[in-house]
Amino acid sequence: MGKRQHETHSAPLAVRQTLCSRLFQQRDGLADASSHGVRGAVRFEPHVHDDLLQLNLLVDCGGRAFADGQWQPIEGVTALATGPGILHGYNLMPNGRAPFVYQVKLRVAAWSKDEANAFDAIVTKLTRVDALIACFRMVVQLNYIRHAQPPALLPRLAEIICRWPNRVEPNRGAQSAYMLAEELPVGIAAAVKLIDDELDDPPDLERLAAVAHLSPRHFARQFQAHLGCTAHAYATTRRYAAARELLLGGDMKIRQVAERLGFSSPAIFSRWFTRQGGMSPRAYRESPSVM
Repeated sequence: MGKRQHETHSAPLAVRQTLCSRLFQQRDGLADASSHGVRGAVRFEPHVHDDLLQLNLLVDCGGRAFADGQWQPIEGVTALATGPGILHGYNLMPNGRAPFVYQVKLRVAAWSKDEANAFDAIVTKLTRVDALIACFRMVVQLNYIRHAQPPALLPRLAEIICRWPNRVEPNRGAQSAYMLAEELPVGIAAAVKLIDDELDDPPDLERLAAVAHLSPRHFARQFQAHLGCTAHAYATTRRYAAARELLLGGDMKIRQVAERLGFSSPAIFSRWFTRQGGMSPRAYRESPSVM
């Protein structure tokens, strides 16, 4: 009995490790990573992605999720995993102190039965997920600059995949993880924090360099070396990510999102948002494909 139970535990993990190896040989294996708060009712009707494995961690959320061909009630923290061609969706309401949705989409053109069986569709009422949440936050943050493929991205993504909870081992995600700021030099981390704190009026190069206690020229080189992009590019993608989070959060009008992010009018915000992602704020909010 003990040996059979051990095989049950280890087989899905071995499949996931093989999946990681295959995914990370592709330059575009990570299709997207995002997150957003839940301030009111959030509804995404069942829909399908043809070539994506989608991993959602729903934190402090109640309501119901659709997978395995049926709606199921969820509560607390829920892990939702759906492969290519699988209908999925959810209706959420806040149900805790910090309701939040974290999401990773991975391109998996070939999806085997073993891989499908390695992920339970819905595991709810999870505990001890702080480290898994930390992994998600870091992957989402690094996804802003994924074209540069920062060295920390793939290990954290692999950690999410391999430690994804299932019904047999619901606390698989309890191991340690580290945040991006802890892996950057102090000065660069301070500059990143300043950008994140002032997305409504992104700081210029001189101010960022002063916070980092470096000359502007030295700061620009260091930022590029550690993050793979300029500070301006990071600020732009971080602002765009914040816009996406606010649009999906549930209760803010597009005008309010524009104001929150420092745009002088909804029209200017709409043009900027469309230029960044090829989709207007309204279309983004209404399209189930984004989730």
